[in-house]
Formats: sequence, C-alpha cells, structure tokens
Amino acid sequence: MAGQIISYDRKAEQISLRDKDRVNWFTELSVNVSRLIQPFFYSDVTLKNKEIFTNLAIEKQGALIIPNHVEYMDSIAIATSIYQAHGMPPYFVSKFGLRPHVFFESMGCISYERGCDLKRALKDLKLHSKDPEQKIIQRTLLHEERQASTYRRVSSAINSGSLVTVYLQGHRKPGQTTNIKDPRYQKGLENWLSCLGESPIPIVPLNISHNYLHSADSRMPVRKEVVLTAAEPIYQTEGIDAVIEHLAENISVFTLE
Repeated sequence: MAGQIISYDRKAEQISLRDKDRVNWFTELSVNVSRLIQPFFYSDVTLKNKEIFTNLAIEKQGALIIPNHVEYMDSIAIATSIYQAHGMPPYFVSKFGLRPHVFFESMGCISYERGCDLKRALKDLKLHSKDPEQKIIQRTLLHEERQASTYRRVSSAINSGSLVTVYLQGHRKPGQTTNIKDPRYQKGLENWLSCLGESPIPIVPLNISHNYLHSADSRMPVRKEVVLTAAEPIYQTEGIDAVIEHLAENISVFTLE
C-alpha cells in the first residue's frame, strides 16, 4: 500500500544460511533444475581456472566473487559451473524482493535493498502519504537496517567458508564499460570490503564473455557459448586501490576512467 511503512523484522535475518558442509535436498534440487534449464539458453558454459574454486573448497576458505553482469541468466551459469568445481554453489547478493522467495533463498540469494529502491520508495511516499516527512525518516532508517542486515549475512557466509557473488555494477550492463573508480561504484566496493572484517579474505574477479556482440536491450541469452574466466584472488587487506586495479585488469568491461 502506498505510504505504508513496514517495520524491520530481525527474524527475517534468521532465515538460515545454507549448511557450508553439505548440500541440503532443496539446494541440490534447485541446482539441478538450473542445470536442466541452462541448455535452453547456453550451448556451452566454460569455467576457466576452475582450480581457484577447487582450492578454496579444499582450504575451506570463504571468498567474495565479483563478476561483470550481462544478463539475467548470469547467475545460473555462475552457480552451475562453480558448483562443479567447488562442490557448493555460491551465494548471490540479489535485489530486494525477488519472488519466489523460498526458491531464491535455497539457491543462495541474499537480499539487498539498493539506493535506487529507496529513492523510488521515498518518491512514492511524497506523492501519496499524508505525513511524508515522518514516514520518509522511518523508511530511510528501514533501508539502512536492511542494508546492514545484508552486510551481516555476507560477512557470516564468507567467514563460515562460503562463496558470495556480488554484482558490483548493480544491474545488467551488456556491452557497456563501467568506470569502477566512479564514486558510486567505489563506495559500493568499499562497503562490501568493509563487511569482511580484518582477516584476509580472497576476492575473485570473474569475467563473463560471450561469443557474439550482445544487444543492449536483450534480457535473455539465445543459445550461445559463454566463458567464465576466474582470476587469481586479491585480498581486501591490500587496500581499496589495489582491489580496484586488480578488478580492472581482469574484467574486460571494468575501467579506471
């Protein structure tokens, strides 16, 4: 309902993260469904340098994966290929409100309310609320708590030995370059790195490339070959500038200007 403020329920944060030592039946079912769906969209998915993920599994080391974002099916390609190399699909930070919630949670989605989601909500309050000022304050506080919850869940997953994927670009940008030194992206990256704590955590760049020029308005792939190329990890303890340069060196659409 327009103008309604729903209070933050901390119980929502208690939806259990997947057991890091085993694949429960629903997670395994979801991965297998994704593997069945995949051939309808991709003729082939190749993961290069898969030993990076195999080694992380052997060492029981959690990591943050940062790929470029081309299309809606990126997560299926990433999940199924890393599952084969690592033994567990990674978690995915996804936009707030994806449905069906149970399916996406079982696949490892961790909801994140973006700044643009807050802007839309505040605009709606200004247009439809009888007391917008108070509700804008409440809605802003709710947004901050939702984001804090996401950072806590990401930190918990990685520090328990799991992999978490974050689309730094925020949304699909097929064929477009992204200046990750832009304050918007740099601030976002700083937030993700800061939630990792002080112990060294691997950050793995993952470059997604297709075998043809992807049209800017296309949402779904049309049976093509996709190559995922993992680069050697860098650690957040090396500093934000080093991480940005490493991402730009290993993800073709990330630039420094």
